Amino acid sequence: SRGPAQAVECSMPPSSPSTRSQGSLSSAAPPSVTSSAPRLGCKYFSAGDVMGEASLILGAVRTSDIIAVTDVKVVEISRAAFFYLIERSPDLAERIVNLADMRSSACYWTLQNGSELTRSLTGAQMTQLLAVLEEKRVARGEWIWRAGDLATEAVLVSKGELKFKEADHLSAFKFGSFVADFLAMRDEAPLDSSLYASQDSVIYSVGRDDFLHFLDRNPGMLLSFLKARVVE
Repeated sequence: SRGPAQAVECSMPPSSPSTRSQGSLSSAAPPSVTSSAPRLGCKYFSAGDVMGEASLILGAVRTSDIIAVTDVKVVEISRAAFFYLIERSPDLAERIVNLADMRSSACYWTLQNGSELTRSLTGAQMTQLLAVLEEKRVARGEWIWRAGDLATEAVLVSKGELKFKEADHLSAFKFGSFVADFLAMRDEAPLDSSLYASQDSVIYSVGRDDFLHFLDRNPGMLLSFLKARVVE
């Protein structure tokens, strides 16, 4: 079995132009991904993924090679058609820029290597989520949310540790943990627990409306958050 069609994006530092010639791309072996360099290396794309959109929005040169690692069928959209869609959907440009930022950040690495749930995301699901996540840096002791507040966000832990004040004796939520009170979000109800950073931390936040929309489109994820507030 040849498996699903895949392409791989191999990124390089902006100061280091590609040394591969155009004619050698089809036979080039993509370099390995290492935990020590989450911002560079290779990202694998499959059915439903979008690539190359950030350079159109930002007017920037390409910083990655896209290599087909299997036979792949792609749909190409012209620059003119792309900007026609942008003009009709003003928030689309903002999401595409955010998607590019998240793909090049530790967020992508955290989703790929975090909990069993996020590791199982399809390429299309990961793209949906990356487009609406936002990086936040929180200091030790800082509140993420407090009991009595309305549920307005879900958070993914990339670095550091978070804890519920009401369960301070339990293990902290670390790298890859996804914390959300789905029922409070759905019902627009006050939270009954307080979440804080027990260490200086980097988290990725998604707002209530975007998170509920994502879960509505991905019932498998919804089932996971119906069972627990934290998916590790």
